Amino acid sequence: MKVIVTGFNPFGSHAVNPSQEAVIDLPDFVKIDDDKDVALVKLPLPTCCLEAFETLNAKMSECGGEPFAIVLAGLADSRSKISLERFALNVRYFPIPDNNGHEWDQDSIFPQGPDALRTRVKLRDLAQRLENCGFSVETSNHAGTYVCNETYYRALFCWQNSPNCRGIIFVHLPPYSAYAGVADKPLEGGASRSIYADALKEIVCYLAAQKSEPDFAI
Repeated sequence: MKVIVTGFNPFGSHAVNPSQEAVIDLPDFVKIDDDKDVALVKLPLPTCCLEAFETLNAKMSECGGEPFAIVLAGLADSRSKISLERFALNVRYFPIPDNNGHEWDQDSIFPQGPDALRTRVKLRDLAQRLENCGFSVETSNHAGTYVCNETYYRALFCWQNSPNCRGIIFVHLPPYSAYAGVADKPLEGGASRSIYADALKEIVCYLAAQKSEPDFAI
C-alpha cells in the first residue's frame, strides 16, 4: 500500500505554507503495527488549479494496482484548528489569483459533475483519534472554493470509487501562529512544524489501517 500526502507551496501574501513544510517533515515510512510499514509518497504541489492536479495525477499513475490512500493538506488562514473536510464543491470561485494567475468567478470544475462530492473517510472516528492524541481538530463541511477545493474535488471524482482506494481526505491547517491547541493544553506560541507533521502521520496511520474504503462516512 502507498499513501500519497500532499501540501501546497506558498501563495498570496503567505511567505510559508505549513502544509508543504509538514509534508516535507514526514518520514518515508510509517509503522502501522509490529510487522507492517506503509510507504509515504511526499508530494509538494504548486498552488495552481491546473498544475496541482497534473502533479498528483502523474504520481497516481505510478501506483499500479496496489491499495492507496490520499491525504491532501493545505493552509486555511481563517482557522485555528486542524480541519477535516467533508465535501468538495464543484465550483471555482477564487478570492485571489492562483500562483499562475488563474482567476475564476463561480465557474464549474466539471460542468457535468455533481455539485459536491463527499469523502468516504469516517471523519467522526478520525477526529476522535486525533483528539485522543492531543490535537485540536474540527470537522468542516467543505474545503472552500480555491485551489485546495479544486484538487480535492478532482481527486474524489477520479479515484474515490476505485476498489483499491482506502480513503481520500483534505486537511486544512491553520497558520502556525493561529493554532489554538486544546482546552487543557493551550499553545500560546501557536503550532510548530512538528505538530502538523505528527497530525498528518496519525491520519496516514488511520487510513492505512482500513481494509477497504467504507461505503459512506459520517
